[in-house]
Amino acid sequence: MTAVVVAILDRDNWDANTDVIVVVDVARRRLTWVPRDLWSPLISDPINAAFAIGGGSLLLDALAGLGFTAQSAICLWRGASEAALAEASVSVPIPAPLDFW
Repeated sequence: MTAVVVAILDRDNWDANTDVIVVVDVARRRLTWVPRDLWSPLISDPINAAFAIGGGSLLLDALAGLGFTAQSAICLWRGASEAALAEASVSVPIPAPLDFW
């Protein structure tokens, strides 16, 4: 399995918490979003604090403890991700109306 964690910090500082955490499984062509407030027994804190506490290796270990296995991690400053995606556009076709009530 080849998977990587992609995370975006909640502010432009290396000791910030992560705001977005996604496990990218390349072989399966699957993205798994990890809720930032998911409790991590390893760090006794929400998972989004792992990078701020111990960098990418602790983030990987904390995620593994929750069943999310990845071989590497990349963490981006919020400003960098905003600049990179400034011109991006995403369209999601919805073939039929969705009624949630």
